[in-house]
Amino acid sequence: MRINISLAIGIVYFGQVCLGFVNQKTKLASPPVTNSFRQNGRLHVAAPPEQVLAQSFDEPTPYGDLTVGVLKESGDETRVSQTPDSVANLAKAGLNVVVQSGAGELASFSDQAYVDAGARIITNFDDVIAVSQLVTKINPPTEEEVPLLAGKSIVSLLSPMLYPDLYKSLAAQQTNVFSLDSVPRMLSRAQSYDVLSSQANIAGYRSIIEASNIFGRFMAGQMTA
Repeated sequence: MRINISLAIGIVYFGQVCLGFVNQKTKLASPPVTNSFRQNGRLHVAAPPEQVLAQSFDEPTPYGDLTVGVLKESGDETRVSQTPDSVANLAKAGLNVVVQSGAGELASFSDQAYVDAGARIITNFDDVIAVSQLVTKINPPTEEEVPLLAGKSIVSLLSPMLYPDLYKSLAAQQTNVFSLDSVPRMLSRAQSYDVLSSQANIAGYRSIIEASNIFGRFMAGQMTA
């Protein structure tokens, strides 16, 4: 049995998460939600907070000048970083969205569903990155993919503390990194981006389904007298 998991990254509160991290120069205060995204601000999630907050940033870039690229996962990964619903939210906010052909196929989302949501389909992996300022992906980029992300921004599950070499390679080429598995869940604003708990919750449900399949008997509490 396949569990199709669609981890919608940065959808309804896309502007809040971006501005919430990069629009704070000297203090942790709730910034106003504006229709902009600081494209060139360096964000290194593994750096000490005081270093992140002390960095300077360029002027905001209007959403209409930004393109979000949705990449197809490799291997046996069935999840996709954006669903048609989340793409529709991004398009409604004014962002341009391109999706690699087949990105949602294993999650039961057709290319046409993304087109209907307002996205443009691009066949080649490299071309998606080339036209995008920000890319979304479930799994970390491979060694071959890292150079393509130079000067770009990526939202993914990068685990910088587990893969420091990958993190350093991205930082060295000025890739802006938003690693959702490093977002502190204790902040109320950050709970919408808590990918660790959500994925663990799904794994828990899946384990019960698998266990009941091989149990071979009725489960207590599921029958009447």
